[in-house]
Order: sequence, then structure tokens, then C-alpha cells
Amino acid sequence: MRVHGTTIAVPRPARARLAFRDADRPLRDRYVPAVATVYLAAIVAIVQYLVALALATLVLFLAFIALLAIGVAGIYAGHRPGKRWTSATAFVTGCTVGAAILMGWPEPWLIVPFFGLGALVTYRLAARRHWRLAGLVAVGAAIPWTALAAARLLDPATFAAAFAAAPALPSFVGGVVAIGLGSVAVARGDRGPQPPHHLNPPGAPGSRRVGNLSARMLGDRAIAGIDVTSAVAWLAGLTGALTAQSIAERVALPGPGPVVVGVGVFALVATEAGFIAFPPRQRHALEALYWLRRQEQADFVATRGGTPPTSVKAAQAWLGAHPEPTDGGAARVDVIAWTGDLEAARTAIEALPDDSPLEGFTKTAQRAWVDWMDGRSIDLGTLGAAARAVGAAGSPERLRAETVVATIESQVVASSDGDWTAPLRAIRARLGHRADGALSRTYRPALLRVNLYIGAAFAIGATLIPRLPA
Repeated sequence: MRVHGTTIAVPRPARARLAFRDADRPLRDRYVPAVATVYLAAIVAIVQYLVALALATLVLFLAFIALLAIGVAGIYAGHRPGKRWTSATAFVTGCTVGAAILMGWPEPWLIVPFFGLGALVTYRLAARRHWRLAGLVAVGAAIPWTALAAARLLDPATFAAAFAAAPALPSFVGGVVAIGLGSVAVARGDRGPQPPHHLNPPGAPGSRRVGNLSARMLGDRAIAGIDVTSAVAWLAGLTGALTAQSIAERVALPGPGPVVVGVGVFALVATEAGFIAFPPRQRHALEALYWLRRQEQADFVATRGGTPPTSVKAAQAWLGAHPEPTDGGAARVDVIAWTGDLEAARTAIEALPDDSPLEGFTKTAQRAWVDWMDGRSIDLGTLGAAARAVGAAGSPERLRAETVVATIESQVVASSDGDWTAPLRAIRARLGHRADGALSRTYRPALLRVNLYIGAAFAIGATLIPRLPA
């Protein structure tokens, strides 16, 4: 045997083995590399797919964040995004959800949050008859899943090991059905404008019902029914919670300490981010509104009203528990009007005292407000003159009466889809330091409680879902 020109003596048994290997080499050269190439190609294809999926998910997420930032900036500046922006955001949201579900498959704790987000957005849009946007979310979410199922059907050898827990044919059929239904919804288009009427539900055109101002406030901060400021606050809170929990785990905080830290950080960050993200126009308007509300709540408690009701059902229960016509003071009229019984509200107005100029003005303002809710016209000029007759200029009584007029005017403007913040912002400038902190003292504690509940619910779900039997 010669190796590099040198002769080497090989024993006979070794020669026989070498001869056998030389005879077998053509067969090995033909089949072993071929089999290895097949497996290598499959592995490379799957890795390339997963890398592409991860990159696509990252790009889609960044696009979603960019679109959301544009929307938040527009709302913060008092401008509402147009149709193109809402369509692009709906489609990118769906694609992001679909790609994220594929990335998390088959782990339930990774799938459920994204699936729930997509289902919630689609449901909210469909409930508001925004069929086009709901369809775009559904189509976007179905495309990644359908594309993968089609690849598995066309090339089963390559993708046999990918997402084996989901059958290829049912996945493809389900994806095609989802795309078809979403396309039908897109073709159907959104619901046409509702004719204005004073009996329309809060938030609808022309509505004069109690709660319409709050509905307009939320609508001005929302895009396709989703409160953008809350969404931004929750994203900031989730980022802070994950970071804080990771740090707590690294320092080996015992027991449920990391989870508790995560929930607390989520609530604090989401509350502050939500408060900061308030559009300035709304913030100034609400400072005047909450300044007036705090005084009315104090009167409500002083007249045996207790805790003000926060829903129609609670208002009905409160009226049943407080039959005396003097219980609740002037705010009793608001509670009755909330239930829709305007005739009973007029009866309650006549039972109000009018011994002082402020009480007399309150009675006049309540009459005008209830009549306007009932579809009649209102003379804001006469009502403003009555407010200017209360007390001296700049006195607390005069400012309270003028804030009542500004609140009623904002209700009137809101029913005609105008800038409801303008009257309240004007009176806020006159209130000066009196209204400083009025919104913060009332809104921030309530928002903190809500975010604590949300953070605790998410933490419990994230803890229990991985423990569910497969």
C-alpha cells in the first residue's frame, strides 16, 4: 500500500478488510450521502422557516408598534387617524397575532394570550358593526397559519416535524374558511351612519342620554372601539412587569415574590402611563369636570345619599333604598334621569330647595337640562346669565354655577359631534389652582385598582395555564 509515495506493508487480514471496504464504497457513496442530504435539507428548511417566522413576527410587531405610535400621537394632538391607517393597523394586528400564535405553538400559555387578544379585537369591532376592520383582522390572523398548512401539504417530507400537533389538512381548510369569512366581512363594509336622535344610546349620533359625554370621551381616545391610551398603558405596564419579575428572579426572591413584584410594577407603570397618555385637551376638560363632581359628591353624602351609584342597575337600587325626595339633594335628579324616567326627574326637581341663589340656579339648571334630554331646545345664553347672577365674580358659588353651565354646554356640543372639551377647557382656565389635582385625586386611585385586578388576573392565568394537562 502506498501513501504519499511511501510503501507501507499491510498484513493480510487488513488487506482483506481494505478490499472489502473498497468494494463497498460505491454503494455507500450512492446512498449514505443521499440519505444525509435529505435529512440535512429537511433540517435546514425547518430552521430557515422558523428563522423567517421569527423575523416576520418581529417585523410585524415593530410595524404594529409604529402604527400604534402614529395613532397615539394623533389622538394626543387631538386628531383622529384616517381610514387607511385603521385598515393597515387592523390587518397588521391580525398578522402579528397569527404569527405570534405560530411562534408559541403548541404551548398554551403562549397561545392563549395572543388568541384572546385577536378574538377580543375582532369581537369588539364586529359588535360595533365595523365589519371591514373585523374582516381585516381575521384575514391577517389566518394568513400565517394557512400558509404553513399549505407548505405542509405541498412538501410533507420537509415539514413533517414542524407543528405535528396540528393536522395539516384541517388546518388548511380552517384557514381558508377564516380567510373567506374575513373577505366577506371586508366586502360587506362598515355599518352606515346612524341617524341622529336624542334617544339613541350613549355615544351614538344625537344622543342626549346620561353617559353620552363619557362615551364621547372614550370614543375620542379609541380607534375601532379600542381605547388607545389604555392599550399603550398596558403595554408599558407589561414591559415593566416582565423586567421587574426577571430581576426579582435573578436576585432569588423567595416564594411568589417575583410574581407579586411583577403585578405591583404592572399596576404602577400602567397607571402612570395611562395618566400621562391622557390627551391634554381631555385632561384640562376633565379637571374642571372632576372639580365640580367632587363638590356634588360632597353634597350627595351630606344629604344622606351615601356612595353615588356607578351604573343604571346601581342607580335603580339606590332609588329603592332612598325613597325620601330629599335624599341625595340635587344629584337625585341626575340619578333618576340616568334610569330614563324624566317625568320622575321633573318631580324631584320641584322638591329641591331654592333658599339661596345657588340653590335657585341649580333648580333652574336642572329643569333646562332635563327638558333638553327630553328632546326640547335649551337656551344656554339665558342659563349663563342666571349663573352670573350667583354670588360675586370669582366666588366659589359663581364658579360652581358657571362650571355647571359649561358642563351642560359640553353635553350639548357632544350630542352634535362637536368639540365637547372647549366649554370645560374655558372654565378650567378660570378655575386656576382650585382645580389642580382634581382629576389625579379621583382618577388615579380608581385606575390603580383596575390595573391591580388586571395584573393579578394575568399572573394567575400565566401560573395556571402551564399546569393544565396536555
